[in-house]
Amino acid sequence: MTKRQTQYRLANELCVTCNVGLERSDYFYAMICPLCGRKHSYLVILKYKGQFK
Repeated sequence: MTKRQTQYRLANELCVTCNVGLERSDYFYAMICPLCGRKHSYLVILKYKGQFK
């Protein structure tokens, strides 16, 4: 599994819209949550993580 695929998989398990806390900050690609279907860029995810450090 490539690094991009790994991060895509991890990010799908941690959605900002579904209000799941993020424990990692190394998401570099846009992702789509399988639960709510929203697409999140790394900027949104990093901003979300910064609020819950």
